[in-house]
Amino acid sequence: MKPRFTTLFFILLAISSILIITILPMDNVKGQPVPPAVVSVFSNLYGTNNITDTSLGPGAEFTIDINIANAPNFNAYETALFYDPTYITVASYDYSTGTIFPSPFQASYHNIAGAVRLSVANFGATTVSGSGTLFHVTFSVNGYGASPLVLAAAVPDPAQSAQGADGYTPNWTRLVVSTSTSTNPVETNVTTTDGYFRNVIGPTRLPPVALFNWSPTKIAAGQEVTFNATASFDADNRPGVHPSRIATYRWDFGEGGIGYTGPLFPHAFRYQGNYTVLLTVADNDTGYTDMRSQLLTVSLAPFHAIEIHSVSLNGSPQAILNPADTLHIIVTVLNPGTFVESFNLTISYGPPTKLIPPPFTNQTILPGASHQKIYNATLPTSELGLGTYEVDVALVDHPFNKPPMDSVVKSLFTIIEPSNVPYIPIIGGISALIAIPVAVIVLRRRLRAEEIE
Repeated sequence: MKPRFTTLFFILLAISSILIITILPMDNVKGQPVPPAVVSVFSNLYGTNNITDTSLGPGAEFTIDINIANAPNFNAYETALFYDPTYITVASYDYSTGTIFPSPFQASYHNIAGAVRLSVANFGATTVSGSGTLFHVTFSVNGYGASPLVLAAAVPDPAQSAQGADGYTPNWTRLVVSTSTSTNPVETNVTTTDGYFRNVIGPTRLPPVALFNWSPTKIAAGQEVTFNATASFDADNRPGVHPSRIATYRWDFGEGGIGYTGPLFPHAFRYQGNYTVLLTVADNDTGYTDMRSQLLTVSLAPFHAIEIHSVSLNGSPQAILNPADTLHIIVTVLNPGTFVESFNLTISYGPPTKLIPPPFTNQTILPGASHQKIYNATLPTSELGLGTYEVDVALVDHPFNKPPMDSVVKSLFTIIEPSNVPYIPIIGGISALIAIPVAVIVLRRRLRAEEIE
């Protein structure tokens, strides 16, 4: 279990022992495909996710809702909301008034300048679905300008090393459901919709637009990837009239640390998993910012591997046989790597060393535990004397299995003298046990006869 999830998961584990009340989405009941859940920024007062109001001067406040729509069953959520602290500051937040959870419980909360991070579980293990409000955030206005209101990217299963530039989590958006039979979260398909705040208007007062992509699109741990934000632009750029451009770029790759700058930036992720990549751009005429958050998946770096997973001798790691018994050998081979591998397999015994037919040559195995290969061999022992013998199972001609720690697996079997069961003493003992009570009965009859006489 990931350490940073301990609080939330402990709550889920505690509440999952209580009866779960499930409300199924209607589309699920009808067997129709369920659209992705959408977590979005919205203002009930303004009826939109983009708040533009010139009357909101310094000291004024406004409230936004973080809503959920089309949600399947869930009983916890984690999210982060990013903003520009130059122009607005979080004044308060509320996850219990008029929200979708009847009994919400805060698992974690962090309000660092520029980001509010929240994890909430529904106490009582009640799962909900459909649409509603997750929580409300009230902002205080610091000055005149513009600020993005950007949700962390929807991440189904955050990487072990995933965290924000400030070192805090969650750095993602996701819904979680825990049941009485499972303490591991089951992720749901989620998308996000962002918002914006402005208290200035005019043709030269538009904020920039952050856009980026990366290459290659499929990334492995340790592989260098180039992030490209050259498509970002300033919305009020008018060549010859009001030329403007993106002045600064700031990258947060979602694994801690910040300060990466430039429209093109190379980066290599150390570990596999899912990350939130956040780009912040600022224009050169107003200094206003925009942010873009995207999910990036890093796969395990490709590698070669093959191993002997197990060797069974008559169903056990070791075997004890009587003379002339047959030894049945079962070998399981696995490929924990990422490539299709080829190999030869030999099974031998000794001393002296002799091969046990058949040889398994030109074998191939696909990667993954579900593609294991099982090999069977038998060894008659009628010509072997009493004693202990060694069975060696070896993978050969597999150059990528380095170091070859799993190339040879050794097992032992022993042939012993059969046990001599003492049948005669046993039979004699049984006869004695029967004779004793019979003698007692005869003796009693004689004594009675003598008394009568």
